[in-house]
Amino acid sequence: MAAALVALRVSRLLLLLSMMVLGVTSEPQSLAARSWTDVRPVAAPDSVESGVPSLLSCLRHCLLRGPTTGCAALLHDCDRNLCLMYSRAACDAEGGGLQVDDVPSRYVELSPAAPRPASPDCPLPADAADQCVLLCSEPDQPAAGDSWTLLGHQLPTSVDGWTSGDIWSSLWKQITDQQCQIDLGVTSNYNMIIDLATELDESTVKLSIHLHRQAVVIMDRTNGGTYPVTLSEPLLQPPALTALSVGWCAGQVRISAVTSTAHQVVRVNLTLPDDLQFVRLKSYPGSGVVGHWRLGAHLVDPWLTSEQGWTHGRVYTVPKMTVLWRRVSETALATTSVGFDCAGSGGCQVFFKEQFHHPLVIAVIIMNDIAYVELKNVVNISYHQFSLHSCTPVHPVEFQQFFVRFTEGIVELFDYLADGSARLVLTQNLMEGSSYAQPPTRVGYVGLGARLQSASFNVFDYDPDWGQENGFSAGAGLLTEEESLSLMVSTC
Repeated sequence: MAAALVALRVSRLLLLLSMMVLGVTSEPQSLAARSWTDVRPVAAPDSVESGVPSLLSCLRHCLLRGPTTGCAALLHDCDRNLCLMYSRAACDAEGGGLQVDDVPSRYVELSPAAPRPASPDCPLPADAADQCVLLCSEPDQPAAGDSWTLLGHQLPTSVDGWTSGDIWSSLWKQITDQQCQIDLGVTSNYNMIIDLATELDESTVKLSIHLHRQAVVIMDRTNGGTYPVTLSEPLLQPPALTALSVGWCAGQVRISAVTSTAHQVVRVNLTLPDDLQFVRLKSYPGSGVVGHWRLGAHLVDPWLTSEQGWTHGRVYTVPKMTVLWRRVSETALATTSVGFDCAGSGGCQVFFKEQFHHPLVIAVIIMNDIAYVELKNVVNISYHQFSLHSCTPVHPVEFQQFFVRFTEGIVELFDYLADGSARLVLTQNLMEGSSYAQPPTRVGYVGLGARLQSASFNVFDYDPDWGQENGFSAGAGLLTEEESLSLMVSTC
């Protein structure tokens, strides 16, 4: 399967580059290609050397020369970012053959017609693994406007998401295509974190990558070890997005970052599990922190990877210390509400926030058979906890219905009895008895979250605006582009 993927990628690159070089109105060249991984020509025929950042660039250089005018084959050296273009193919009858090399590379032979059979001195092209295409691909920001299909449903190729300095704004995404590389656009006015995990739980994080303004710190959570790397040029240059590629193929962690001033690469060899399929994106905690993430295709909300995630009664599982935020209005509202079913051994929480970067969070906590309201700061320190009230217990597995309403600084919580009737559990005026000077009287954001254990919510049946069909995605739509730009003031 890997060999088929290699051939498909190379053929697509050739088609694309033929159009780029010759123009879409020209008659396309009839080119064929065969490729190998981690090999070099034995005889080393005459070659032209060029420094390029990727296999794509190397193919373009070769195609400009053409197989009949000086480039019958090429080798892209991943470690040195070099492109070697050969006038004779090593696997032709008298080409001298290939030898295995321990340097990550991709060797490609071109011919104007269908390629001739490889000589006995060459391994079969089908034996090639797809290392170099993954490790050497040039990162780019995911393109906007296109779409792709998941389980028969259309999803945008690119989604912009935001995290803030409050500890509940983590974004959990699932990798849908079993690949060992993700591509992102990133920027922030402070530090950012990318975690790779085997399950939807922070205890299964195996690799953490901390992005600083001019440094990368790689933390091996599997075997232990911290690997700090200082960069020659700034990595985060707000408000501009940095094109970031993070790969962990064959045990090599490779981080490639492209900014307006530099293309920088960091490599660390680690032993990692094969099933890293969840990604957590975070900002460092702090007041006024804003992180902007441009997510490429195949990074999706975890519930979208099953058919149940597209139906009525769909369940959103929220990992502990995480909140699903949704912006209810660009202008903060005096009144807003949310109805939902929830289940979880650690209870469920509803959050209200006036502004994205506001240091105060209003939390309605429903735990066991107790409910109360609390005012918290961005790192979960309580400013004020209001009185406790009895309510219908939250079951670890079975869903219980609740309704929470915010009206000009007054919070109301309703539960539902066995006969389906609503019961008012608490009414809390945030201005009464609070040690916090001025609690918000308007709300722009509503969140559903979990604290000590994960919690599951059914909210779509009560409000379809919480559905992917209507644009909802964890982290998306929390800021406009103008707001994001205005907040990207460095806090370093």
